Amino acid sequence: MEQGQRNLDESGARLVIYDWGPDGGDWQAAVDRFAARGDSPCVLLASKVIDDYLLTELVRRVGFGAISRSATEEQFVRRIRSAHFALQHADYSGTVDRRIAPAEADHF
Repeated sequence: MEQGQRNLDESGARLVIYDWGPDGGDWQAAVDRFAARGDSPCVLLASKVIDDYLLTELVRRVGFGAISRSATEEQFVRRIRSAHFALQHADYSGTVDRRIAPAEADHF
């Protein structure tokens, strides 16, 4: 997590892909920390399991979306393009509504 924060500081990236496994610790705290940054990056959670509970929590925490860790290259690229589109259509204040409805999430 700390290395990810430093990488964002150095690169100025606007998209974070947080790779989380069931034994990988507290993804909620990680998403909260990334979402609280002043530069408001889109946070995409990569997870082995994507269910309604995870999506509901992710949306509540202002995560952008989720993608399966076993997604194909095409699915991954589509999800990145979606995040890029959202960032390009931020309002004048530089903020973007990064939440998604659970039905819009990629289920692979």
